[in-house]
Amino acid sequence: MSEQTQTQPDSIAAEVSSLVIPFLTSLQQGKADAAWDGVLADSPLQTQTGGVEESKKQAQTQLSAVGAILDFAPLGSREVAPSLVVVKYLVRHEREALTWAFAFYKPKDAWILTGIRWFPSAAYLVL
Repeated sequence: MSEQTQTQPDSIAAEVSSLVIPFLTSLQQGKADAAWDGVLADSPLQTQTGGVEESKKQAQTQLSAVGAILDFAPLGSREVAPSLVVVKYLVRHEREALTWAFAFYKPKDAWILTGIRWFPSAAYLVL
């Protein structure tokens, strides 16, 4: 019987967070296009007609409403399967906090973003 090495959940969360942190940092610095380009590299979301541009526009509208990003912190992660993980971050803004959720899939040797959502933190916490 061959022995297989499995990635531990903590290292999976760290691996995926290393993709999320540059995205949030770029947003915090006002570099929205760079943020989206980085996190969407190799993502199947890029091929959805109008999906990416609409998401960018919606995010920009939401960010304008809540103000500049003050800081962000991980809320947690969930390994749905060995090749599918969801991470959530609390992002504090000048007027409100938002929760951002990122779904990543690893088909071969690299994690790719397959879903991204954001919503007011108060709404998330009462669900």
